[in-house]
Amino acid sequence: MPRRGENIRKRKDGRWEARFPKGKGTEGHTLYGAVYGSSYKEVKEKRRQIQANMQLDAVNGTGVLFHELLSLWIEDSQVRLKASTVYRYQYLINTHILPELGSKPLKSITSPVINSFLTSKLQRGRVDGSGGLSAAYVRSIALVISSALKFGAEQKMCFPVSAKIRKPTVMPKQLPVLTENQQSALENTLLTETDETKLGIYISLYTGLRIGEICALTWDDIDLNMFCSIHIDFNCFRGISGN
Repeated sequence: MPRRGENIRKRKDGRWEARFPKGKGTEGHTLYGAVYGSSYKEVKEKRRQIQANMQLDAVNGTGVLFHELLSLWIEDSQVRLKASTVYRYQYLINTHILPELGSKPLKSITSPVINSFLTSKLQRGRVDGSGGLSAAYVRSIALVISSALKFGAEQKMCFPVSAKIRKPTVMPKQLPVLTENQQSALENTLLTETDETKLGIYISLYTGLRIGEICALTWDDIDLNMFCSIHIDFNCFRGISGN
């Protein structure tokens, strides 16, 4: 006899029916399927086989599209990452990943497919069709894809990627450095008709502080005696503002 909670019952027409959850509807409610047979044992076994196949399909990524995984991953990321980071990842997904890979079955998102996709982005990935994306930009796209697939493997939605995803190498930028003559010319400009912007540049020139750090400074944070010791007259900025 069926036990309470099994979702197996004998119908009025004499057949046995076993119900099972088969997914979620558009509004989040559970959808059910059913199998029928001439006995309790028969429908229970039929249901077991279907559920085993559903589990295998989930592990293999069968029936799950890549955009579904990306949606779940970005939702999970919202509790771990800054809002600005999530927004950037969502932009990369919507603009570059979904148009080419979103409708593909999850099981087809293999290393060769990903590497070919990344290569195409390097060559002709700009939205306006004017050329390829930078190596740093494509690395960000690769990070999103690899992180989503890792999440999918953790959730038993797919197997881990078996081969390496080839992320483009980003060459370090050579930062321009002012010559002594250029620095002298800049200082002369900063000390002429001074204002808040010139003050910020002047401080940055001698301290290396970032914009956010400079904006947080008050006069109490500045040791005028120290600047006098290196022959910098900060008093010319005194009347600009109280901060």
